[in-house]
Amino acid sequence: MNPEYDYLFKVLLIGDSGVGKSCLLLRFADDIYTDSCISTIGVDFKIRTIELDGKTVKLQIWDTAGQERFRTITSSYYRGAHGIIIVYDVTDKESFLNVKNWIAENDKYATENVNKLLVGNKCDLASKKVVSYDEGKELADQLGISFLETSAKKSHNVEQAFSIVAGEIKLRMQATGAQQPRPAADQRLLPEPSHDTSEQDVDLTAPPIFDVIKPHELEFEAGFDNVLGSGAIGTVLKAKWKGRAVAAKRLDKASIEDAKKEIHVLSRVRHPRLITFFGIVPGSGTKAIIVIEYCIGGQVDEYLERLAKDGRLDDSIRQKLAVQVCEGVVALHAHQIVHRDLKAANILVDAKGNIKITDFGLARFVQGTSIASTLGAGSPGYMPLETYDPNVRPNFATDIWALGCVEVEILGGKRPFAAELSGLNSQQAAEQAKRLLEQGVKPEVPTGKLFPPHVRQVLQRCFEKDRSKRPTAKEVLDALTAPPRPVTPNPRPTGGNESNTITLPGKPTPKTTPNSASPSAAPASGGGFLIRFTDGQGRERIVSISAGELGSDDDDDDDTK
Repeated sequence: MNPEYDYLFKVLLIGDSGVGKSCLLLRFADDIYTDSCISTIGVDFKIRTIELDGKTVKLQIWDTAGQERFRTITSSYYRGAHGIIIVYDVTDKESFLNVKNWIAENDKYATENVNKLLVGNKCDLASKKVVSYDEGKELADQLGISFLETSAKKSHNVEQAFSIVAGEIKLRMQATGAQQPRPAADQRLLPEPSHDTSEQDVDLTAPPIFDVIKPHELEFEAGFDNVLGSGAIGTVLKAKWKGRAVAAKRLDKASIEDAKKEIHVLSRVRHPRLITFFGIVPGSGTKAIIVIEYCIGGQVDEYLERLAKDGRLDDSIRQKLAVQVCEGVVALHAHQIVHRDLKAANILVDAKGNIKITDFGLARFVQGTSIASTLGAGSPGYMPLETYDPNVRPNFATDIWALGCVEVEILGGKRPFAAELSGLNSQQAAEQAKRLLEQGVKPEVPTGKLFPPHVRQVLQRCFEKDRSKRPTAKEVLDALTAPPRPVTPNPRPTGGNESNTITLPGKPTPKTTPNSASPSAAPASGGGFLIRFTDGQGRERIVSISAGELGSDDDDDDDTK
């Protein structure tokens, strides 16, 4: 069997924000160019296979995706890299002066013999050029690395840049006799996990998975019905992509940062209970579109209301959805993600009636157990008291409070604090919810068939003020999926008195003798009774009455009616 490739190399793009790293990546990998800055939101991982000296080389190219602006690049990004391309903007002197800083970062984290290439991008802007070719070449010679000027816009020297790096890596590996183990076809070279405990918006331990969608591939239909909603992140429209219905979020400048966080989560995590992120449509200026799965059922609370109105809602549907929400939260926490805005409005239902958790604008990857505090992050009525405290760092327990609220709403049909927050605007609702929590008011967990004791107990623990006492999402899931717990009878009474005598229809009671017990009743667990009597044939029998149901525990296999 012919191998898919002979070599697999990981190549990094580093440099100041705005120098055109993402544009170089898009031009090389997809032969696309856009002036939009939206590409730096998430286009940070691409693959392209090239032929080099008769060998097939697969290049995995990583772009810092704007992280350099926030100084969140860590050693995990550099580890495992075979080659690094340092990019500066020939029209930006400062980006050129910062090249030595990027080299220092590389020397600090990357392997000693990693191959490097210096690239001066945007050479097509000759009239704005402030860094000459000779200056760039001189710096590269000082550093002992190769140099090229490129133009992603004009596709000038882009192919050559990546080919030079790949060629140098290949020659080094051949010269040193390095043996590269060939991964499986779908395996990717992942950076090693970092042990840094600081907040990190981007999990560099997993590659993003999505498409860069061309504008003409997305089809919109006119009409009010195709507007699915609008919110802080932008307007959501129904569209078609590759023949399937999708939801398209039109982003504006104000929503770019939240969109970036959402993309960083969804492009790295795949789970049946999480909304599927398909890709980005780069736009002009700061506008763009992110394309996600379309869920025809809408919000879970509205979905349940429609079923109830149509007479199609039963307990099994509520139980199924409650379990699926919990499965989604378990998956998020297993991936070290805190959602921070769990609520019914952010939980959708697809065409098959399955749950999809969405809206990850506030979500964070975490390292350790907590992340930096964001005062008031979340939605009133679903937020625990600590969310209002700037000195308390949110962690997984923050989601657990909200999860309890959602489960009570799905199983019981009533949102916690709905009456108390009705008619208030967002600021008033937040203030009122905080007052209620400060007064010690907690969401009420109902009683009833869908809230057996073990479920009520775990949901009540979700609302503990001391968050260390709250259950994990897995504990909540285990309680929701546990089989019904049978009633354990108390020990049978050994005798009775006349005051406990119960006459059962169709069961004649013989005369009491010193050696026979009178019919008697004793309390049983679950609020019922155990009734002991002697039947018409003189045999001793016991029946258990619990929760309105009658069952029998016979001393004899022959059940006499």
